[in-house]
Amino acid sequence: MVELDKAISDHLSVLLRRGFTKSGASENVGYGYAERTYAMDHIVLKANYERGLSSFELGCANHPDRLADGSSFRDLLDPPSLGRWNLGMAAAAFVNEHWTEIYEMLRPLNWPTTLLRIEAFHRQRA
Repeated sequence: MVELDKAISDHLSVLLRRGFTKSGASENVGYGYAERTYAMDHIVLKANYERGLSSFELGCANHPDRLADGSSFRDLLDPPSLGRWNLGMAAAAFVNEHWTEIYEMLRPLNWPTTLLRIEAFHRQRA
C-alpha cells in the first residue's frame, strides 16, 4: 500500500488536484497488489499497484467496469504512436496537459465512442 501511496503522490496528484475525491476504502488490497478509486463529476479514476508496477485507468462513472489505461488517451491524441505508449502512472502528466479534450472524451455520451477508438488502437498494436 505504501508503494501505491508513493506512486499516487509522485504522479497522480496533478490530476487529483482537479477535484477528484477518494471513493470509499482502498480495494483489493493484498500481497503485492492494491487499488484505489477516485471520482469527479462523471469520471472514475482508478490507481493500481501490482508487484512493483503502478498504473491508472480512467473512465465514465456510468460504466465503471469499462475503464481505459491512462496511456490509451495518448494513443488517441498523439496518433503517430499507434498504440505504442505504455507510460504507467507517468501518463498522468499527459492527461493533465490535455485535460479539456480528455474530459470531453469521458462524458457519458462520448465514452462508448472513445472506448471503440481505444480498442481499435489496441487491435492495431496486436
